[in-house]
Amino acid sequence: MDNWDYIVLGAGSAGCVIANRLSADPTIKVLLLEAGGEDRHIRYKIPVLGPFNCAGNPKADWMMFTEPDPSRFGRTELCARGKVIGGSGSINGTVYVRGNRGDYDHWAQLGNRGWSYDELIPFFRAIEGNRTKADGVYGEDGPVSIEETRGPHPLAYVFLKALAEIGTPTNRNYNGEIQTGGSIAHVTQKRGWRFSSARGYLDPARNRPNLTVITGALVERVLFEGRAAAGVEFAVDGGRQTARIAAGGEIVVSGGAINSPKLLMLSGVGDPDRLQALGIPVVHANAAVGRNLHDHPAIGVKALVNVSTASTDYNFLGKLKHGLRFGLFGSGQASYIMPAIGFVKTRPELEYPDIEYHFAAFGLDVGAEGPRLIDKPIITLAPNINRTRSRGYLELRSADPKAPPIIQTNMLSDPHDVATLVEAGKLTRRILATKAFAPYVVGEYAPGPKVQTDQEWADYSRQIAWSSFHPCGTCKMGIDAQAVVDPELRVIGVEGLRVADASIIPQIPGANLHAICMAIGEKASTMMLAARGT
Repeated sequence: MDNWDYIVLGAGSAGCVIANRLSADPTIKVLLLEAGGEDRHIRYKIPVLGPFNCAGNPKADWMMFTEPDPSRFGRTELCARGKVIGGSGSINGTVYVRGNRGDYDHWAQLGNRGWSYDELIPFFRAIEGNRTKADGVYGEDGPVSIEETRGPHPLAYVFLKALAEIGTPTNRNYNGEIQTGGSIAHVTQKRGWRFSSARGYLDPARNRPNLTVITGALVERVLFEGRAAAGVEFAVDGGRQTARIAAGGEIVVSGGAINSPKLLMLSGVGDPDRLQALGIPVVHANAAVGRNLHDHPAIGVKALVNVSTASTDYNFLGKLKHGLRFGLFGSGQASYIMPAIGFVKTRPELEYPDIEYHFAAFGLDVGAEGPRLIDKPIITLAPNINRTRSRGYLELRSADPKAPPIIQTNMLSDPHDVATLVEAGKLTRRILATKAFAPYVVGEYAPGPKVQTDQEWADYSRQIAWSSFHPCGTCKMGIDAQAVVDPELRVIGVEGLRVADASIIPQIPGANLHAICMAIGEKASTMMLAARGT
């Protein structure tokens, strides 16, 4: 287990990309370690089963929970993260969104040279195997299939007409230069089946003799010689092993926004006071590790309708009908969670959309026992904040690698975010009151008539706002005192160690994070190969 050129820790959305691109050179020896298992089970193949059968399932999910959030009346929630080959890209809703020019130009303005919109576009295009009708937006020959949601619920089209009625046009090219608009969602699927980075990048590389993949391998710490990363220690098959890199080799941490900072801290890179209190020797003191945690807070406005939805079809006959449709045609309710999306400005003077809508043909009630499907014909319009200002943090609970970390989201700690959700809630009522929805909507299920004033909308937002399962930022990329990695994704203060995943994001973009995570993997691979001189 010695003399690896690269050791990649985590076979998630970015890690699979990195393992493929590095091992494409047969002279480069790559080890990929994944704590979860293989992604062969049907739950990882049919898109609807990802969020509904994997999140909260210890066979597929890390099963981590947040601390009581003071900004949301002390609520806790599941922080679902994929524990499987493909990572969270194997259990997500498959929606593919790049983000807009302002998102990434802002990253560059923060001092992250090489991360502007124009500089990232080639990496997005390298991912994309276009099967949509978008006009000249996508790459054509990339390893991940991108297609339009197949057989969306009919009310998804009504949602798009309603958006147009309030001034937000339909925009099939939302991943192009202009993001504003509504569209049937583009997804990482092929003929309706999930197409993760594991399928697109890792599967074609698995038989390369210079790539070794080990599943069920929990990395416990990075080993250092002085300040230089030298290897890793991991638990597998009831025992413990070490793997070491060759001279000039590198270790790449791709565990995601929760596990990457956790591993850095377990390895001695973090807040020195906290590490010393837990008995962890300090390799490099950086209190920024685990800070800058943020997500896309979302709320839901639910309406009762006079047509069948997934909420009423969740029975034996309904499952049979939709299962047969998916099996025969790869379309329908088994192929999506949110069949339509919209990027909307709550104020016309904004340069870019400040909220993203997800349209769902079902409704959930969330109680102490978890989410429960509402047994009524219902739809949900769920706006989330695009560029969140609230920040939380992550800390070690103990020095035990198996112990879940402390996750404090502080999800609505910034007044701007609350105000944005208030405007989004009111705008959603306008959408449901359009002529387009008039033939179908028969009443508002939630929040209902008790919520009218801005303060009532603010309280409602704090009561129900949930994570969009897009945590990021905890190993922030930058050149300032709050940075954990530099723009080359090298961990500041040590040698031979990089981080490449959602944790490096300095400011969350107006986008679901799967696309940017794969682009981070593409860019990280390019930078590492350039540093190697190949």
